[in-house]
Amino acid sequence: MANGIRDKVAKMEQEMMDKTATHDPQIKSLEVTIKAVRHLPKMDRFGKCDPYVTFTLGEQGPYQSSIKFKVYDADYDESFTFEAPWAVIRKNLHISVMDWDRIGSDEKVGDIIVIGDTLTKWLHNEVGWKTEEV
Repeated sequence: MANGIRDKVAKMEQEMMDKTATHDPQIKSLEVTIKAVRHLPKMDRFGKCDPYVTFTLGEQGPYQSSIKFKVYDADYDESFTFEAPWAVIRKNLHISVMDWDRIGSDEKVGDIIVIGDTLTKWLHNEVGWKTEEV
């Protein structure tokens, strides 16, 4: 079952994340926007799923979205900014979808790790950044 959830999360990658970045000689940051999560599994005994999304970039984070209660599909449109030098932005971006639980520990619905090299290619191709050697 975990592989099926992981596959669904991987398939939702494009819909789930809108990548933008700003590049300034003084400030370097990466802004990640969670748009939506879709087709979530039933996680609670008497309900649906209470999802939230966490983001970690290298050692920074985690940032956490708001919790959407009792849904299988959730719309967010929430942004998180990692203020970091280019060397940190090139690290792996870890995105997890979690199910909030009132009692006990929250459960992982699925996660994905965007490898730093892939993230760098996205930034270079879609945003137009040129990488700088540090």
